[in-house]
Amino acid sequence: MLDQVLALTESLARARYDEAAAAGLLGRAAAELPRVSRAQGDWVTLHAHRGDLDDLLELAQGVAGEARRDDGGRGGGRGRRTRRRGRG
Repeated sequence: MLDQVLALTESLARARYDEAAAAGLLGRAAAELPRVSRAQGDWVTLHAHRGDLDDLLELAQGVAGEARRDDGGRGGGRGRRTRRRGRG
């Protein structure tokens, strides 16, 4: 889901001067809002209506970065090097 939000936000930033494209992307983003908390949804909706696309892009990049960091890619420190060290 976070990747979808990031992709939508980046598309919005690129389409900021194309009103029809931005409206379509905002509609798709609105469909994702039920998946996030109410406060986050309200914040995103407010900034979308204001046209604060830079803020939305920054938010999406931050959320995606946190998700990647929290996920750790392979379970947080259990990558190839860690397994090799553990074997001996």
